[in-house]
This record gives sequence, structure tokens and C-alpha cells, in this order.
Amino acid sequence: MPPVRSCQTKASSSSSVGLGPFQTLVPDLGYVYNWAQKVCGIDFLSKKGTKYVTKQTSDQLSQTNVELVMKTIKKRLKSRYALAKQLEDLERNVIPTLPVTIDLPRTTISTLTKWSSSTYQAFCQSKFTESLLEAEIISPNDIFYLATITRDKANLQAFVVIKNDYPSAPPIFSLCLNYNGARNSQNDDNIRDMERSINVDWNHEVSNANWLLSAQITSLCVGLDIYLETEDPGTFQQNTMYIKSSCARNRRKPFKFRNIGVGVYTQ
Repeated sequence: MPPVRSCQTKASSSSSVGLGPFQTLVPDLGYVYNWAQKVCGIDFLSKKGTKYVTKQTSDQLSQTNVELVMKTIKKRLKSRYALAKQLEDLERNVIPTLPVTIDLPRTTISTLTKWSSSTYQAFCQSKFTESLLEAEIISPNDIFYLATITRDKANLQAFVVIKNDYPSAPPIFSLCLNYNGARNSQNDDNIRDMERSINVDWNHEVSNANWLLSAQITSLCVGLDIYLETEDPGTFQQNTMYIKSSCARNRRKPFKFRNIGVGVYTQ
């Protein structure tokens, strides 16, 4: 078994004051949760001018933050429930129905054929996840899934990484297309563009816990249709509406959805 690549962690600020790495302090001190301190009315370091001063406990600080913390916990529980409902359908290889207000095509030929849980170790050992590991945006505390989307003889493998604060932090996708060889973001610019259309270009300001993951999976199915229809039009009949199959010197494919008429994809 190949060695597991681990994400490097940044040095804790505690090291800068001679206390050593923060993890070495945890057995004696425990973890520091700012919200828990404020619920208890404690604010150890408060700025006063340019200096930090120690403050006593405050009932007002506690009362102010209890309501805020309870609202945050309630919101997190609702988000987890919404995520669990989507995962329940995905485990049956069914993509949950999206609200009519979401601007995405509903008729895709590519389909979800497998959805299974995975691990941080499997993610690290995969050959097409290196760029995300190097970017240090993946944590062992994240939730990992492996999806397979298929159209005819082509299949797209996708590692799906879900953060604990979903949907504030949207799921992250790492892709590998198996069609005439293995294609991923490291050897195919169009796979990189497909990843970017889901991980970066998505309008996360309007994301909702009830449908965000489902919308990303649907968008991934459309992306695979576009890739195959523009890459090998003789084999894959066009199903998606786009103006140009490729553009510019690097032959970019149309992965950006424009809400024009019935909807069209452009570069």
C-alpha cells in the first residue's frame, strides 16, 4: 500500500510565544472554543487601544451570546438534516429533485450509477486529488464520498468532500474521467474547467442546504454530457444546448450555464 500523503498544517500561533505547537497543550488544557467562553461570559483577551487587557466574567456578554449560539446550533442541525435527506436518495443512486427556481437542465443522459462513503486515507491515496491536498483545503475531519457518473462506456469518478459547516462551505469535487484513458485536472484542462465550474464558479451566495449537493451532482451530470458530446460528437449525440463546442486556442468547452431562453452553455 502506498504511503498516505497528509495535509501539512500551519504552525499554531502558540509557537510564536514560546508555548510550542498547540496540539501539545490540548491534553492539559483541552480545546479552546471561543463561543463556549462567551456563553460563560468570559472574554479573556479584549482590545483596549493597542493593548490586550484581561476582563472579568460578564452576565451581559453571556446573555447576548446564548441566543446567538442557540440559533447557530439550530441552523446547523437543520442543515445536517437536509444533507442527510439528500444522502439517503444518493445512496439509492437517485439525484433528488431540484426546485424549479434553480437554473439547471433537468434532462441529462449521464446518470449517477454509484454513491458510496469513502475515507480521508482513500482520498489521499488517489492519483487525481493531489492538487487539493497541496492546496491544504482538505481535512481528515471532513466527510468523504465517492460518486460514479456514467454515460455509455464513459464513467466519471468524483471524490466529494463535505465540510462540517455545509452549506456555508460548499462540497468540494475532485474528478477523474475514464474514457480512452484516465483524464483528470492534472492532464486535461477541460476536466480542470469542469471542476472549477462546480467548485468555484457556482453562485454559492444563493446556496441552500436542502438542494446544494443535489444541484452540484446534477451540474456534474450535465458537465459530463457536454464533455463527451464536444469531445466525440460521432459517438455521443448532442443533448445539451450550447453555442460553440470549443473556443480559443486551448479549445475550452462550454461549462458555464447562461439563463437565456431555455438555457444555454457557453465558455
